Amino acid sequence: MGLELKNVTKKFKTIEGERVIFENLNVHFPDYGLIAITGESGCGKSTLLQLIAGLDQDYEGKILFNQVKIEDIKDYRQLVISFVYQNYQLIDYLSVKDNCLFYCHLKGIKVVEKQLQELLEIFELNELVNQKVKNLSGGQKQRVSLIRALLCSSPIILCDEPTGALDEINRQKVYRFLKKASQRRLILIVSHDQKISKYTPYHLNFECLKHHYDWNHQLYSRYEIRKTKCGLLFKEMIQMILKDKKKWVMMFVSQIYMVLAMTLIIAGLE
Repeated sequence: MGLELKNVTKKFKTIEGERVIFENLNVHFPDYGLIAITGESGCGKSTLLQLIAGLDQDYEGKILFNQVKIEDIKDYRQLVISFVYQNYQLIDYLSVKDNCLFYCHLKGIKVVEKQLQELLEIFELNELVNQKVKNLSGGQKQRVSLIRALLCSSPIILCDEPTGALDEINRQKVYRFLKKASQRRLILIVSHDQKISKYTPYHLNFECLKHHYDWNHQLYSRYEIRKTKCGLLFKEMIQMILKDKKKWVMMFVSQIYMVLAMTLIIAGLE
């Protein structure tokens, strides 16, 4: 059930020829949770979101929701998807409140006023609720687009660089809130920010893209169990230690303290 990609291949035609963005990609997403999609610019992260949203149908393979091809689901984008765009996609001449409610009206969703007020307060926009969006900063517009997506209560929320225009404090606040919101829905975030790894174990990294991901059956895709030679296993262990040096140093120091403490206790008893 839920969202699933089966042998999805995306290609672009260029002057130099055909360019393959990704090939035979298989992903079985969980029904809910926070998924970080990372990688360099132009590697295909935003393209993947466009495919999942049904905005780009020029691909090979199948994208399924609840085991039905998304092209065969009536009003798929309206019923299933909410999108937080990188360039906000807000209506400048409408107020903050009207922009927040715009998609809900289109989807026929009745919003509880209390829910809107809570989100406006969390994202520190309650004092700007009647301001026209054209008068807001980039960071404020980004927060309005997040509220708009969250109010729709869609089972899948796609976020394309949702913290790109935010300062560090607001960025961390957004991550914490999306982590909490992902307990009830699936949230996919495209991001260049490496700090997002603090908030989710689920990573789809385009710099080392695998062909198969199934987060319903493995907790950490980065540490999936696979048969390997001893030399390769030792190399991977070294890489893991180098990647989290502080963590391993703290573990080593704590072990030394434990040994010393036990030695002193035994010496005292004798």
